[in-house]
Amino acid sequence: MDRSIITAMAALLGSLAGAAASIFTTWLTQRSQFIREHAVEELRRRESLYEEFIKEASNSVIDSLSNSFVDGGSKT
Repeated sequence: MDRSIITAMAALLGSLAGAAASIFTTWLTQRSQFIREHAVEELRRRESLYEEFIKEASNSVIDSLSNSFVDGGSKT
């Protein structure tokens, strides 16, 4: 084989390898960002749900402490 063809093929394969590495790195970065954003959204959703639960539970406890139970059924 001619040396110029070998040099050209090496340059072409090097360029293809570099492009493939760049594409793979970009894909990996985008995937990582998507996973991170999804985790943050899930954390915020859970925090909101927990906040709502705490508010409702607090309101129920306060309501039960401020309103005494009236037992109308006992006649002792």
